[in-house]
Amino acid sequence: MMLMVNATISIAMALDENFLYPTLVSMTSLLENKHRHTRCCFYLLYSSETLSKAARAVLLSLGEKYSKCEIILIDVSGLYNDITDNMRVSVPTYYRLSLSALLPELDRIIWLDGDTLVLHDLRDMFVIDMEGYYYRGFLDDRPDAVDEFDINNDHYICAGVLLINLKELRQDNMVEKFTAFIAENKDRLQWQDQTVINVVGLDKTGILPIRYGIFNYLQERENRYYSGFKNIRNYLEALRSTEKYTFSEAKRAMKNPSILHCPSKPWDCNVHVYREGLWLKYAKKTAYYTEIERHYQLNKFQWENRFRFLCKANMALLFDYLDRYTTSMRVFNYTMLVRLLGDQRYERLKTTVKNIVSERR
Repeated sequence: MMLMVNATISIAMALDENFLYPTLVSMTSLLENKHRHTRCCFYLLYSSETLSKAARAVLLSLGEKYSKCEIILIDVSGLYNDITDNMRVSVPTYYRLSLSALLPELDRIIWLDGDTLVLHDLRDMFVIDMEGYYYRGFLDDRPDAVDEFDINNDHYICAGVLLINLKELRQDNMVEKFTAFIAENKDRLQWQDQTVINVVGLDKTGILPIRYGIFNYLQERENRYYSGFKNIRNYLEALRSTEKYTFSEAKRAMKNPSILHCPSKPWDCNVHVYREGLWLKYAKKTAYYTEIERHYQLNKFQWENRFRFLCKANMALLFDYLDRYTTSMRVFNYTMLVRLLGDQRYERLKTTVKNIVSERR
């Protein structure tokens, strides 16, 4: 498929009230980083029972804020009502299984979970060859999740970022097959709809380049100060695919991802998450940052305590942490740094940095 200058990219997402703000931030990151000629059409799946009118208005406001952006809300109330939420996923994640039936006018679509950040235009991803595939996704390092189904899945993919061939799914009546499989195996779905995709769609799932969906907890070197850390070499060793990513590909993707998938939630103030500042950057670009800050308790005391913790732990961590907020860092100048990090808390953070630098000398 040729890359069109004035391309229209279709993106599907699903949410309930609990994931309103992460979804808003994810959409904002995509719209901030898309090419000016790229038109984006979002198909947002929801149930009127779990997403309020006020929340829907928040999402629709993006269509007014950004040019070449269309927001289409699709009420799927009643869909997968026999599925119950658990600690890993909520019912809306299952909605992706029905996209081929819900969007009969489309042949392909990008699926994004709400805990993603899109950092580059997605036209290149949207035109990846899908002949013979239902789905392409980022290789997940837990392929043993489907071993109990007695299949040899050497290309187990994460369902959080997908390129989907809706046309081929319709041709093979896959929604019916997915539904039947869920009914027969409801108690065996370790990773819910992701298990369904990898088992039922086994022969027609493929791999996306690693830059589309790399996890935010992967790092090149061990760092015990961040939550959920996993060494990138350990991740690569866990993959079974003969087409597994190389270490150099992984390093490039970590430094410059097109889509960053955040299983370690950056809005959780109780943990120290790698690249959390990147999520905050796009949260602040929304018109609802005050509400986001209040909802997740991102108040000044928690962020100052986190900043102080990292600084005292190791000066190298200070540079690493600050680098999450700016890529233009060249010289360690505490005045510039606290302005970047502290906003209105400038004076308090200036004193903090002064004291830490003095102690380290």
